[in-house]
Amino acid sequence: MTTICLIGYGKMGRMLHQLAPEKGLKVVGMVDPVWDGAAREISRDSLNNADVAIEFSHPSAVLSNLERLLDLNQNCVIGTTGWHQDLPRIVEMAKSSGIGMVYGANFSLGMNLFSRLIVDAVKLFDGFDDYDLMAWEKHHAQKADSPSGTAVELAKLILENSSRKTK
Repeated sequence: MTTICLIGYGKMGRMLHQLAPEKGLKVVGMVDPVWDGAAREISRDSLNNADVAIEFSHPSAVLSNLERLLDLNQNCVIGTTGWHQDLPRIVEMAKSSGIGMVYGANFSLGMNLFSRLIVDAVKLFDGFDDYDLMAWEKHHAQKADSPSGTAVELAKLILENSSRKTK
């Protein structure tokens, strides 16, 4: 059974904790600076020999969390959004440390299919000057990052696949 340590115990962290057993995962550690019952910081003890750390904290914490995970040679999955300005640095750090790292703006199947549809739609509409593409998002009041990392990634897809859009 794969063992995991949850870094961040917000909505996604709690959902992962709840779903872990039915997905064949065992939660052996939790790290969150404010959640009772979780360790306050990332350490060998708080990771508890987990096979992988799953990082769903806050964009402002991702870089320092990943630096700590890399220092501890901890394989990790990053699901937090809104930190990709640091991506080149993080990827280089992960490569040089030799750890396994997976990241994504959104791991849901629906969102990944939607991303593919966005690319196809941009290419279809690109030849029609009468049409202009835009992105608009709406979230619940507790959304930690705005615009969301997912929205930023979708906007990038539009810009990368349109010959007319520049912003």
